[in-house]
Amino acid sequence: MKPGWQHLMTVAELPEAKPVRQMLGEVPVAAIRINGVARVLADRCSHMSGPLSDGELADGCLTCP
Repeated sequence: MKPGWQHLMTVAELPEAKPVRQMLGEVPVAAIRINGVARVLADRCSHMSGPLSDGELADGCLTCP
């Protein structure tokens, strides 16, 4: 993947407080919008490699499944 900003989706397309799995090229990412602010991170938890997009959001924290 090229360095720099990449287009994934518009903020309006991202549901509020619900993680969504998207592909950025060949890289799976988890996108989430909290209070209108979009965040995107690798769709893999660091301890068990589970998909964060299947996780739950509580108190602003995304917990792996």
